Amino acid sequence: MYRTLVDVGTLAARLHDPTWIVLDCRFDLGKPSWGETAYATGHIENARYLHLERDLSSPATASTGRHPLPDPDTFAARAGALGVGPDTQVVVYDQGNGMYASRAWWVLRWLGHADVAVLSGGLAAWTAAGHALTAATPAIMPRVFHAAPDAALIASKGVPEEKALATLLEGAAARAQSAVASEDFAGAMRALAELRPAVDAFFDKVTVNDADPALRLNRLKLLSGLRRATRAVADFGAIAG
Repeated sequence: MYRTLVDVGTLAARLHDPTWIVLDCRFDLGKPSWGETAYATGHIENARYLHLERDLSSPATASTGRHPLPDPDTFAARAGALGVGPDTQVVVYDQGNGMYASRAWWVLRWLGHADVAVLSGGLAAWTAAGHALTAATPAIMPRVFHAAPDAALIASKGVPEEKALATLLEGAAARAQSAVASEDFAGAMRALAELRPAVDAFFDKVTVNDADPALRLNRLKLLSGLRRATRAVADFGAIAG
């Protein structure tokens, strides 16, 4: 099963496997309806659409960031209706920048679905490889998705966001070190590749939760640099792996 990145060739080979569920997460913060319109115009065959604000977030309030986490039960119902179940391999993609697909990747992981991977390069890589798009509505077999939130992945008022992010980074580093020790270098690169979707998904949540402009700016700079670094490592890992 795939839990970090999956390449275009692998997805193309499994596109008609009923246990593989593809989710289109394209979105534009400045044009909230753009992704859904783009999906209707053309998407990967059998892909279903997830909307950042309707599906991957709860309604924003005065005490939350711009995109609070979705209610687990509400998301579980939506995921199940789209065909996501305990035995499915989920592949998520967006227009290519990874930001929105990574959000879906993290939400699914948070709610207990480990077998989810981001399509490396997104839709841009898919079309660049010569694969077609379709406007056809997929035939969906609903499944039951049981949400099991992992509290360790959530930063609350009592747990600084930096600590939660550090936990993710430490876990990937430990797996990489273990793989290197056993001379499993491809495994080490896969562990490092886990950093990219994790940091991407966490980035927005961390930077919007501080009212203090100075703290927010400093945190933005810190995470921006970290994001660039982990993307570079992950891209190298994807190639080396």
